[in-house]
Amino acid sequence: MNDKTYNDGLRIINYFTRMRWISILFIIYVVLHLEFISMFNFPLVPCLLIIFFGAAYNFLNPYIAGSSRFLPSWGPFIYLTGTVDMVLATVLVHYTGGVSSPLVYLYFMLLIAGSIFGFTMLDYALSCQIALLFMAVCVLEGFGIIPHYPLGLFFGQSYTDFRYLSAAVATLFMGCVLITYMASYLAKQITENQKEIEELSNARVDFINQVAHEIRTPLTSVIGYTQFLIEEKLGPIAEAQKEPMKVIERQGHRILDMVNDLLNLSRLESGVVKFEKKSSGLIDLAGRTIEEFMPQIHAKKIELIKEFDPKTPQLVFDEDKVHEVFTNLLSNAIKFSGDRGRIFLSIAPGNKEVVVSLRDEGLGVDPADLPHIFERFYRASKESAERKGTGLGLAISKSIIEAHGGRIWAVSGGGGKGTVFYFALPLAS
Repeated sequence: MNDKTYNDGLRIINYFTRMRWISILFIIYVVLHLEFISMFNFPLVPCLLIIFFGAAYNFLNPYIAGSSRFLPSWGPFIYLTGTVDMVLATVLVHYTGGVSSPLVYLYFMLLIAGSIFGFTMLDYALSCQIALLFMAVCVLEGFGIIPHYPLGLFFGQSYTDFRYLSAAVATLFMGCVLITYMASYLAKQITENQKEIEELSNARVDFINQVAHEIRTPLTSVIGYTQFLIEEKLGPIAEAQKEPMKVIERQGHRILDMVNDLLNLSRLESGVVKFEKKSSGLIDLAGRTIEEFMPQIHAKKIELIKEFDPKTPQLVFDEDKVHEVFTNLLSNAIKFSGDRGRIFLSIAPGNKEVVVSLRDEGLGVDPADLPHIFERFYRASKESAERKGTGLGLAISKSIIEAHGGRIWAVSGGGGKGTVFYFALPLAS
């Protein structure tokens, strides 16, 4: 196994070793409690010998694990140690009352610990072994092949009997302590992993921002000098050279748009962007956005139908950011609509929110693609991929709307049936 797998495995083995030491203390406490406080008649010496053997085995376990680098994985070693634990637990169960033994808790501890580290299949296998071992003890005792050491019906043959009550409380307490130890370890691991993920995410955002800034500066120079060449400000150029220069300029602007969108998205997702929210009207903002797109709408002879409810109340939002959402959705609707098509823009109050819908009669989106269209760089179909764009507009829109406490989604009947984009912003409380 490689070094990382080996080190991760040793960490798990050491955790199991610590858990086993706590279990040994738990067993000693319960056995002594049954003998000297509850005063049940059972073989104390064999129990102590088993505990001693378990302690010696647990002491040597990390050293044995340290020499297991030759194994292809830690699975076999974990399974073997789990089997030894189950056998020792079963022998203790036999000597402390069999079917009525308070130490049946031990079976659950190892399974819980195994599930914490994701050994699901091993836990299933050990569960089968536990059932078989416990059944074997009960059957052998039942047929008199091995002696039965009765403790009565644990948890109370009579709830007024102090012996049963004290043994039940003591066992329950120690079981809870052990489970709490395992659960706290799991919570600590989750917290540490979450912190590591956040640090990696912040590092990723910083890296994206740095690279984007480094790209944007020389790219701006490339676009600027290309424009100078096209306009012949640096001297005359042949007519045949102008078209390639225009292609360079268009592609440069496309890359620059993508860099700017990527910067915006990374800032939104990292929470760096500050929202300046104030009371505003969505209908007014939508109207201003439509005016900006009128040249494109007229060029494609598109009919834009406004369905604005005059009872729509004012909302508290960042106008610039929500304007960007309107821009992204409306530009998509125009882009994917054919000439002389229709676009329907609706704004109306809903249940504790204002709902905006933008419907086009264009390409449509396959239903299988709908859950993914708000992912960055996602293309819903081959035909839509051929349309120019950064592939980040919907992802940016989703981040903006969710930052306002709203929601955004899309509905489509498939190819050629158009698409409806919805977003909803909450009413001011």
